[in-house]
Amino acid sequence: MNDDSVPPPPIPPSSSNKKTGALSSSTTTTKITTSPPTSEPLHNPNSNSKLPPSQTSDTELLEPLEILYNTSSTLIVNKPGCLISHTSSWDTTTELPLVQRVRNQINLRVNLAHRLDRGASGCVLLSSKTEDESHTTYLRSLIETGRKTYLAWCRGTGEYVRMLSEGEVSEYKGVDGIVYQVEHDDGWFIVDRPLKNEKGNIKEAETRFRFLKGGKESFIVECQPRTGRWHQIRKHLNGLSTPILGDGTHGNTKLNRKWRKKGFREERIGLHLLKMELDGEERKIEVCARVHEDLEVMWREHVEGVMEVIEEKYFKKLI
Repeated sequence: MNDDSVPPPPIPPSSSNKKTGALSSSTTTTKITTSPPTSEPLHNPNSNSKLPPSQTSDTELLEPLEILYNTSSTLIVNKPGCLISHTSSWDTTTELPLVQRVRNQINLRVNLAHRLDRGASGCVLLSSKTEDESHTTYLRSLIETGRKTYLAWCRGTGEYVRMLSEGEVSEYKGVDGIVYQVEHDDGWFIVDRPLKNEKGNIKEAETRFRFLKGGKESFIVECQPRTGRWHQIRKHLNGLSTPILGDGTHGNTKLNRKWRKKGFREERIGLHLLKMELDGEERKIEVCARVHEDLEVMWREHVEGVMEVIEEKYFKKLI
């Protein structure tokens, strides 16, 4: 990770005019940590630095990231699409990665507890480097045992996915020609199909899906991975013959070109981590990340009414 530049002074946890993504009701956003709880947000109050905001290579000022959850040791931010999570040896981009932008925004170094692919967006969990490594490990264990709900934008009307969700059918023919059976669970259907990991080894993989809203050429489906395999959601949806739009690895290249011409941003994929639920030692953490404008514009145009459905289901109880 590129953590060596001097950060600017801290800013408030969120300078956005949007509603926060933290849910109210009985779920209170409290610290999830093994140390005594504190209400102080994660930032460095001792810095007198007066540096200007971070800039991109073309000097365009970067907008502050939306902070969904913030304590003295734990942070959840709403990652935009087309932003790398951290630097790597194979990536030659000059843009600031997510971890660096977070550091500059709160004036503290942070570690990723998990990451999203560059083209995806939504909730990302981080820990402060002022904590020992065990806290990052602890947060990663919460990710493994918690629940993550994604929204995926896929090819087709989604009619067969709707039928699977509502229990009208109990099998599907995969792109490999094999017929797979699915289980049903209160409006969700479960794809239990092994996948190859990065090393080519076969691993068990299970994802829950539920049809959300369909359009003439594309639809939105809710996704909850129960295992954490590499590109699990993307592979399982492609196996249903409903690839995620913009997915250049497991999707359809010709289809992606078509949607790029319709205005879908280059390198963007139609996958957003909408909701994160973690069972911390103090109290359950539950946050939602609003869909970013680049996806929202496309969804409003091509999947009529879906944003209203998302608002009703996930943001009705927002503070």
